[in-house]
Amino acid sequence: TGRDDNALAVSALAKGAAHFLLKDRMSQDLLSLVTSILESSGVSAVKSPVLRQRSEQLYQTLLSVMSEGVLLVDARGAIIFANDSLGRMTGRSASTLLGKDASHLFEASSRLRFQQWLAPFQSGSPSESVPWEGRLHVTEPMNGSGGEMIPVLVAGRAVTDDSGRRESC
Repeated sequence: TGRDDNALAVSALAKGAAHFLLKDRMSQDLLSLVTSILESSGVSAVKSPVLRQRSEQLYQTLLSVMSEGVLLVDARGAIIFANDSLGRMTGRSASTLLGKDASHLFEASSRLRFQQWLAPFQSGSPSESVPWEGRLHVTEPMNGSGGEMIPVLVAGRAVTDDSGRRESC
């Protein structure tokens, strides 16, 4: 309904309605409602393609608006996702980072540590890695200066596909 009316909701539920959604709260309430209905009827929400697609869209939006830099790399270290915050940190547009070797975002000693950190993902060993600290190289002016090194904490884990195969980190 488009009416924000608790009495109407109570009345509808008393007359047999299973649920009650307000039109202006649909985006906040619909996904959790559908998920709970599917789970109560024995259907796994994870296996539902529509819910899975919507969940992915929400996740992508979250990553895009985060103030922290987010980077997703494949096992070779090539960037397959970078959010706008990482782009601002490095002085480059996030879209220009795609396909590039992520190790080049770091200063020399951090670059070596990044490559060492990436090695277990390349070999298919642990699903999680130990966080490490490094220095991100800023090549463009940021706050009026350029060529700065920004200390960063890097933590990661494997990202798997539906069959459990590691596809990125």
